[in-house]
Amino acid sequence: MKAGKKFPPSCAVLICLCFLMISPSTVTGGAQQSETGSTRSEFADALTLYREGSTAKAIEKMREVVKNDPRNADAYEEMGYILLRKGDFDDALSAFHSALKINPRMRTARTGAGLALYDKGDLDGAESALTDALTLNPYPSRAHYALGLVYEARKDYRKAIHEYKEGLRTYKPGKK
Repeated sequence: MKAGKKFPPSCAVLICLCFLMISPSTVTGGAQQSETGSTRSEFADALTLYREGSTAKAIEKMREVVKNDPRNADAYEEMGYILLRKGDFDDALSAFHSALKINPRMRTARTGAGLALYDKGDLDGAESALTDALTLNPYPSRAHYALGLVYEARKDYRKAIHEYKEGLRTYKPGKK
């Protein structure tokens, strides 16, 4: 684009929403469902490894957490996001589904599943997962942004812009 020309409104919305996807805020170490102190410690260690850039070690450590505490939905969910960022969409989807088997109302895992399905090219599955996530909680900006991506891929720009605007309207720093 030449200097001095204005961006179309849809580009401005996309630029703003890019910040939602590039920040490492999905790895949070939120409320854990683990039952032992050592599992909580391993969970925290895995998140630290990921933040330090040791993705493979973080995944390995998170796999240990779920092996030792197979009911830890948070560990499956966080592992899903790490795998998603790594580009392992099938493994990420599996991790999100494991989290949802434990906690079917976990909207962050539904959003992650929607993102994984989008990245795999399954727009119908992505729309379903993201719509479900927004039914559970209509405020997560990341789910609105991801649903906007689905609609944009379908060239339904009216719906895409609506979802991007909802993402901006509901965006709160530090939230997923």
